[in-house]
Amino acid sequence: MVASEDQQIASMIKGVLRRQFDYILKDPYANTFNETANGSGYQDDETDMSPIVWERKYEIDSLCFPIQLAYFYWKETNDLSIFDNTFFNVVRTILKTWKVEQNHDEQSSYRFHRKNVSLIDTLPNDGKGSETAWTGMTWTRFRQVMMLVCLVITFPRICLLLLY
Repeated sequence: MVASEDQQIASMIKGVLRRQFDYILKDPYANTFNETANGSGYQDDETDMSPIVWERKYEIDSLCFPIQLAYFYWKETNDLSIFDNTFFNVVRTILKTWKVEQNHDEQSSYRFHRKNVSLIDTLPNDGKGSETAWTGMTWTRFRQVMMLVCLVITFPRICLLLLY
């Protein structure tokens, strides 16, 4: 990272993190957002859309990456200010979401259905997804390949940060 040598780059990365934190607090199940609440995007999807959300496909990596980037930003810049109340509210929101999704069938209100698309772009079972059984892992439907990488790389760092 060049952030330790270039204050403009560091400031830009910090701004990206702040925006991502804000989006996660608005809707941890959304994977893409509008710059402003203008209602663009897939507003016809059958899910809990809002004007700020472009698409609401729950992807676990959308929650992992901002935490991982915050860690790398801190390691590169030694700027602890990113770990403020907003950051910890985001971490709590992520962990709460993952806990709910450990028991997706019984606890989750997340639904997603998109009409007239292939099965990889929607969820069966009235938007709830295929039936699941308790495993202790958190449920995700979109981008499952990234899940293991995110959990192995990111989750231990979240735990360490919460201990500090």
